[in-house]
Amino acid sequence: MINAIKKTIRLLENSKDSDWSGLTAVEIKEILQGELYKIENNQEFDKQELAVLFAVTSNVQETAMRNDWHAEYLEIADVIDKYTEQ
Repeated sequence: MINAIKKTIRLLENSKDSDWSGLTAVEIKEILQGELYKIENNQEFDKQELAVLFAVTSNVQETAMRNDWHAEYLEIADVIDKYTEQ
């Protein structure tokens, strides 16, 4: 999951905001960096936050579609889903 989050952060670095996302690319990146910090430091991370960010038609997917990295999003979301399933 760490690699999936890091890849998403890298993709967001050069991404434009999507009109369909409730968050800007920078806001998404900041949330992911916070959750990544928790994971890397063996702290409890917010599974719900990650699940919502990567949900179909949610913020990360909308941003990915706007910036032509939707195929990467699908691969990343599959990884995130495995760790956030309730």
